[in-house]
Amino acid sequence: MFILVPRCCAKPRHKNRDLFQFNTNDCINMRPAISKIIFLVLAAISGGLVGLLLARFFIPRGAGLAGIGTLFGIGFFGLIIGLLAAFIFKNRLATNELNTANIILTTFSVIVFAWVVIQMKQKSNQDPNPIPPRSTTETD
Repeated sequence: MFILVPRCCAKPRHKNRDLFQFNTNDCINMRPAISKIIFLVLAAISGGLVGLLLARFFIPRGAGLAGIGTLFGIGFFGLIIGLLAAFIFKNRLATNELNTANIILTTFSVIVFAWVVIQMKQKSNQDPNPIPPRSTTETD
């Protein structure tokens, strides 16, 4: 039977066998690296979301297809800024601070995503072309 474990954790018991034994110290040492990768991804996503939220204030309502391109550009710019900030801070933060930052970024991303979904549902419930009410006066 094969058990999939990270390569740093798997050490053969015998030279000619495929039986593996866990070395928990190696797995514990992987946690900061995984935490840094998660921090990079979450910071990029959060930066993109901040860019998209700020783009609402810079794009006029009648922009049409140009507004979509501008929205994409500002969101991408926010993603790049978030990623650069993550590269700067990933080695300066301790593991506990990194984990706290991951929790904060995840919470922010979930709140923004939920807010966007609620806004979309409210917009879809509104009728885009309401039928005007009938006049109550009768003409003969």
